[in-house]
Amino acid sequence: MNILNHLAEPNTIYLLMMLGFYALLYEVTHPGFGVPGVLGVILLVLSFFSLQSLPVNYAGLALIILGIVLFVVEAFAPGLGLFAVGGLIAMIAGSLNLFDSGRMPTGVSLSLILALTATTAAITIFLLRAVMRVHRSKVKTGERGMIGEQGEARQDLLPGKVGKVFVHGEIWNAISNEIIKKSERIVVEKIKGLQLKVRKE
Repeated sequence: MNILNHLAEPNTIYLLMMLGFYALLYEVTHPGFGVPGVLGVILLVLSFFSLQSLPVNYAGLALIILGIVLFVVEAFAPGLGLFAVGGLIAMIAGSLNLFDSGRMPTGVSLSLILALTATTAAITIFLLRAVMRVHRSKVKTGERGMIGEQGEARQDLLPGKVGKVFVHGEIWNAISNEIIKKSERIVVEKIKGLQLKVRKE
């Protein structure tokens, strides 16, 4: 019972809520672990369970959620930082008004609000952007990333006949619609399986 009483404290509830979000965000951006996701759900359940014992201002809770959503939007649509600024304002305003001040002597500590708001913005924006960069780099190093790469013919290529070219540090089978002499520079136009279609540079 003492544990439940301790959980039903504004700062504790707020901290549990944010930690739960961080854990779920990590699970989403690093799928396959499972433990962060389960821990995140447990922390959020505990925080929402504890919220029932306090006078919650649901408009404040909605502003916190809006702030997190704006951070996510900023990560996927980086620009002038307007979404990030809007997220900071919404989250701080929501956190300050998360509990009904008329029915409670104290709310969430301002220092805790500022610290976790800044942390949430940084983690959400930078973590999601890092994940996006990884996905983009995978595309560039895959088959699609070969298109436009330059290389060198390692033997004479006759129209429609398979020959050898050196591209991206490797020897490839290649065909061309034109005559390409050995040692001439080539550019990759298409790739099908392990065979390239090339043209003169």
